[in-house]
Amino acid sequence: MYVSKYSETTKAKSKASRKDLFGDYWRGQRIPLGKLRSVAADILYGHEIYRQYKDYFLAHKPNTMADKHYGNEKDDPFFRVLAYIRKTIFG
Repeated sequence: MYVSKYSETTKAKSKASRKDLFGDYWRGQRIPLGKLRSVAADILYGHEIYRQYKDYFLAHKPNTMADKHYGNEKDDPFFRVLAYIRKTIFG
């Protein structure tokens, strides 16, 4: 989510400028973008059912061979977890 512009003033000087649209959108939100992962992980850890998705949300590697090769997770439960985080943080 960024815009990149290329401007050429002279042949010797040219530059590409990038604008971060996601960062612009996030400004003014309740929590800083850098704290989102830790705040969301704390919210998940405090929930009785969604606690098990904390490591999955933080993108930690699987601990066992079964988790790595045989733990074929479906996306629907994780999307419910994301909806819960969104509702809790943003109302």
